Amino acid sequence: MSRRHRRGDEVLAAMAVALAAGGTLREAAALANIAGGLEVEKFGCVPITRDEVLGEIYLEHHNELGKTRTLEQLVPELARRRNRGHKIVFTNGCYDLLHAGHVATFALCRNQGDVVVVGLNSDASVKRLSKGKGRPIIGQEQRATVLAALADIDYVVIFDDDTPQHLIETIQPDILIKGRDWEGKSIAGQDAIEARGGKVVLAPLVEGISTTEMVRRVKKSE
Repeated sequence: MSRRHRRGDEVLAAMAVALAAGGTLREAAALANIAGGLEVEKFGCVPITRDEVLGEIYLEHHNELGKTRTLEQLVPELARRRNRGHKIVFTNGCYDLLHAGHVATFALCRNQGDVVVVGLNSDASVKRLSKGKGRPIIGQEQRATVLAALADIDYVVIFDDDTPQHLIETIQPDILIKGRDWEGKSIAGQDAIEARGGKVVLAPLVEGISTTEMVRRVKKSE
């Protein structure tokens, strides 16, 4: 069977599924177009998966959806980007009060690859990390909104664990960026990244700047 015939089969099948599920003709046509595009990327008679279709939908509507994703939404979209040869860069933190050191790290992330994903500690996670009384100062949704406004960041994903180990293992980034203060320490996710041929890059620190120090100075000025 020729690739043209296989593409036609996928288009018709996708339209049928969409209409049977209650979709409109316009929605069915859009889904069919995505299915046909995915099919021509494959060799032989290979089925198209749900995650591939979801990833393509998320990717096509990236601007409308914004940058904040759940992990379930993020994985198929990153898979589509990886299939296009994009290098995935990951960093993480609480980002309770955004400062120049953070911005410098995000710029380094952008220079290291094509897609920058930032893991953001949830409010519950920040509290367990013993960052100090009253932390986080800013709630997770607002912190995510601020991060998403930065041009160097493509995706923000909130995680509730004490470390980003599971997040990194699931996302499978090519590069992990951590601050220079992590040198010589055990870094969550490092083994998983290096096992796939990726690497950890340590970002230079901006002297005299930290969220903890900023909070201390604000409290002292009250």
